[in-house]
Amino acid sequence: WAVHPMRVEPVSWVTGLPYGVAFFFALAATLLYLHAIKADDKRTSTICYTISIVTFVLASITYPIVLGFPAALFAIEFFPLKQFTSDGRINLLSPEAKAAYRRLLPFVLVSVALVGWTVYGRYRFTDYWIKPATMEDFGIGARIMQAAYVWAYYVWKPLWPADLAPVYTELIWNHPLDTAFVISLLMIISITGVLVWRWKQCPAALAIWIAHLGILVPMLGLTERPHYAHDRYGIINGALWPIAIVASAIYCRSRARLRNGIFAFGMLGILICSINSRNLTQNWRDNIAFFSHMEKKLGANEYRNLALMNLGEAYLAEQQFQDAIPRFEEAANREVLWIFPFDFQRLAVNHGAALLGLSRWGEAEVQFRKAIAINPGNVAARNNLAIVLLRQNRPREAVIELQSALQLDPTRADTLLNLGSILTDANRPQDALPFLTQALANTSEPAPIHAKLAEAYRQLGDNPRAAEHAAQAQ
Repeated sequence: WAVHPMRVEPVSWVTGLPYGVAFFFALAATLLYLHAIKADDKRTSTICYTISIVTFVLASITYPIVLGFPAALFAIEFFPLKQFTSDGRINLLSPEAKAAYRRLLPFVLVSVALVGWTVYGRYRFTDYWIKPATMEDFGIGARIMQAAYVWAYYVWKPLWPADLAPVYTELIWNHPLDTAFVISLLMIISITGVLVWRWKQCPAALAIWIAHLGILVPMLGLTERPHYAHDRYGIINGALWPIAIVASAIYCRSRARLRNGIFAFGMLGILICSINSRNLTQNWRDNIAFFSHMEKKLGANEYRNLALMNLGEAYLAEQQFQDAIPRFEEAANREVLWIFPFDFQRLAVNHGAALLGLSRWGEAEVQFRKAIAINPGNVAARNNLAIVLLRQNRPREAVIELQSALQLDPTRADTLLNLGSILTDANRPQDALPFLTQALANTSEPAPIHAKLAEAYRQLGDNPRAAEHAAQAQ
């Protein structure tokens, strides 16, 4: 489980850290739950049970990936605790079963409460999250087929963890009757039917399957369209395959040859997973490696333009302008629907910045004007356009752009500095000082402002103040 390639994402991606923490609390809650059942005295049992509930609450509020965890406890009650079986039959209404229901009830209530709160929040607060899909856009049949696909996906993907990527687009543009969905539904129905039919011969397999189906409920995307089957979503469900292998080894402990075969299979799996995981971590070492990997995996997919834009930005951050520009150009030329309208203006601003870095003033101007046409309130674009105009000896136009930027954000330090710099360079220090002084009051990087203030005061003949600001600029 720990060295499996599907663990690389939640470990390498810093935002994925809560997945491991939530799973830790879920495992702790499981151990405490079992201790409560096995305890010899009632006091110890009550303490362990209570702490188990509290620990599950901690898991749930850490990250809701564990909201299907009660299904795992139900599976444990089924086997090996055998609370739902008696006399060779499944009995869901026996006294033992009712006692199990009472033990499970607080965990179910925690999950239901958090699911309700999450769904309410998704509908009520939409500043950040996209609203859940409506029944008109995402019908019951489509939701069932998507659920079947996800359930099946996390069966075969851990066994064949090839071609891993940060984003999978299979669930974005599809039809409920696509081949992959139909095969997945048949697979889920077949496995469930066989395991229920043969539960006496292998109750552990049915228990693991129950846990598999329940654990993945939060990851089915029942309210989401589009949805993504991310690697990190398999972090809890991924523990079931190692459990199955160990359970098989224990079951075959009296058959040396078979037991050794299972052990060899497990060791070979650990070796292969370790090598693949080590190689996969290289794709997460920095932004350039990450977005290069994503660009290759997305191929001709419509999401590739976002990968190209992010890759260009990664090169831009490293001042590798020659590498950034082709990515921006390809992203801009692709005839695709941009997911968010603001992405296209962001692309234009960054494309212009890369051209600015290579002193390609005319081309940079075109990009910044494109961004402003999309969003006239883009202050960064106006600031950069002013710099380009100034480099082309068009100071009057640059001042107009900076004045427009100040109307949008009167306290922005870089706008104030640019305007003050133009006025200082034009030998208008008296006009420049108010802008430079205000810029100094609104910045966390005062050195360039102090340098410009020193120049303005020298033009005014105020040498003491000029020397003071020059010293602070150092």
